[in-house]
Amino acid sequence: MSAKVREALLRRAPGAYGQRTLALYLLVALHACLTFTSRAPYGVRLQHLSLLGCLLPDHELLRLTLSTALRASFLVGAGLWIAQRWTPWSSWLAVASLTGFLSLAQDSYYYTQHQVHVVNMLLILYCGWYHLLRDELRAAAQAGTLATRPLFPAWVHGCALFYVAFSYSTSGWTKLLANGWGWANGAALQLWVWGADPAVPHLRELILEHRGLAAALQGAVLLAEAGALLALTHRFVRLGVGLVLLGFHVTGELIFGYGFYGNIAALLCVFLLPPKFPALASSSPGASA
Repeated sequence: MSAKVREALLRRAPGAYGQRTLALYLLVALHACLTFTSRAPYGVRLQHLSLLGCLLPDHELLRLTLSTALRASFLVGAGLWIAQRWTPWSSWLAVASLTGFLSLAQDSYYYTQHQVHVVNMLLILYCGWYHLLRDELRAAAQAGTLATRPLFPAWVHGCALFYVAFSYSTSGWTKLLANGWGWANGAALQLWVWGADPAVPHLRELILEHRGLAAALQGAVLLAEAGALLALTHRFVRLGVGLVLLGFHVTGELIFGYGFYGNIAALLCVFLLPPKFPALASSSPGASA
């Protein structure tokens, strides 16, 4: 690793950014814990959708009991984490409980319930941050300077940026490899919208009446997803990709109500409102992480 790359990764932003984003991600996770179910699935099972589902028998009482216990332990761990008590162990308790709960919930559905996957991974990353900097974070919490001291490392934000961009890029290229540019023909979006009961009926009618608009919306999303890794190159590319994907999720919520609040939070925090790190000695304008 070159000295310049090492310097860039070891820069730090004020801890306030990390605390705000942590609270937001935990809030999204709390919403999932309160709304997802973890019952034993009914009917013929072709395959399990989670590792924990493979290990447990299809016994509804057992799954509901374990799900309730995991939900409770997440609430305890998240509360202690946000209160800066017993870190980093409280953070690991929260994330392990959340992951187990989502695993059980995932195995209760016949499709992939992936609304909270991004936030779950970001919280695992934040656990690593709290574990590696545990002494500094504890001292700052005790001194009441957690928000003002430079405690949020650039490598945490860099890993979050890469993960979110890679996730979207994988989604985009999967669509391209499976269906080519024909995926963005507008017809599929019109079919989805036709069967929806949106919160904004006028938006539904607009898409149904204009095939070209539907195709343009699908095409913009496909381009943004497939090119998401380009967001690593420059902040203006990041801004453009982030705005398109944010618009995609907000529109999806207004029409379908899918509940991808975690992705919206991640795009806002990682792509559109990143932390401000000290400039490198030889950095050029616009090249900051």
